[in-house]
Amino acid sequence: SLLMALATQGLGFVARPLGGIVFGHLGDKFGRKPILVATFLMLGGATAAIGLLPTYGQIGIWATVALVVLRMIQGFALGGEFGAAVILVSEYGEPKRRGFWAAWPQSGAPAGTVLATVTVGILAVVFPGDAFDNWGWRVAFLLAVPLLIIGFLIRRGVEESPVYQAAQAKAEAAEDKAAHKESSSIIEA
Repeated sequence: SLLMALATQGLGFVARPLGGIVFGHLGDKFGRKPILVATFLMLGGATAAIGLLPTYGQIGIWATVALVVLRMIQGFALGGEFGAAVILVSEYGEPKRRGFWAAWPQSGAPAGTVLATVTVGILAVVFPGDAFDNWGWRVAFLLAVPLLIIGFLIRRGVEESPVYQAAQAKAEAAEDKAAHKESSSIIEA
C-alpha cells in the first residue's frame, strides 16, 4: 500500500517534462499569460478534484484510476507552470539581474512543501483519529478552491512581459513584410 501511494505520487513527476514541452511551445506561440492561467486552472482543478474523489469502497478500482489521472494532470500542468513562470519572471527582470529573478520561482516548491506539511499537521490536530483518516484529509485538497479563485484573479491581471511583446511585434512585422513581398511578386507576375 505504501509502494502504491509512492508510485501514484511519482506519476505526477513523470508527466512534468511533457507538460514543459507542450506548454513551452504554446507559451512561445500564444504568450506566457494564457499558459500561466491555463496551467494554474488545471493544477488547482485537479487538486480540488482529488479532495472530492469517491473512495475505493465506493467505486472500486476506478477511484485509483481517477487518482492516477488527476496526478498526471497535476504533473503535466506543473511542468508547463514552472517553465512559464521562470520565463515570465526573467523577462520582466532587468537584464543584469534576470538570473536572480528567475531563481525565485524555484523557491515555490519548497515553500509549498512546508505549507502543505503545516496544513496537514493542523488538520490532523483539528480532526483527530478516524475523522482525519475518513474525511479530514480532503480539507487540504479542497482548500485549492478558494486559492484557485484568488490566483485566477491575480493571474488574469498579469500583463505579458515587454520582452515577449517586443518579440511578438518583431515576428508580426516580419510576417507582414513577407506577405507584402509575396503579394508584390504576384502583382508583378
